[in-house]
Amino acid sequence: MSNENVILNKNVMSGEKVSAQKASAKPEKVSNAFRWFHATSLNGGVMLIAATIASYYSVFMTDTIGIPAAAASVIMLVASLWDAINDPIMGTLADRTKTRWGRYRVYFTVFPVLMAIVGVLLFLNPPGLSSVC
Repeated sequence: MSNENVILNKNVMSGEKVSAQKASAKPEKVSNAFRWFHATSLNGGVMLIAATIASYYSVFMTDTIGIPAAAASVIMLVASLWDAINDPIMGTLADRTKTRWGRYRVYFTVFPVLMAIVGVLLFLNPPGLSSVC
């Protein structure tokens, strides 16, 4: 039996109707430019902000703001737990969103702006805050 027949037989057994042309279609070639664009634009900005926060925020809290290391670690733990709870909720919300622009475009246009604002506000140290802790 040829490979094409095996694919057709498996699909027929599962109830799918697949033509021989579709079963033997080769995957499309993707250019390196497209791969680079996809890799950097999809999560590039958000991952850059997340890596910066993960790398420097604990040091910022302890050295600049003056929060004790134990309190800073509890803050980071709570943030990580919230992220683990929030990600599936946000994924479900995004999957169920129906707008005339599509499911995700609203989030891809609004949230990068919000992430940039929050990323800047996160590292601000208002006067007098260090003396409170």
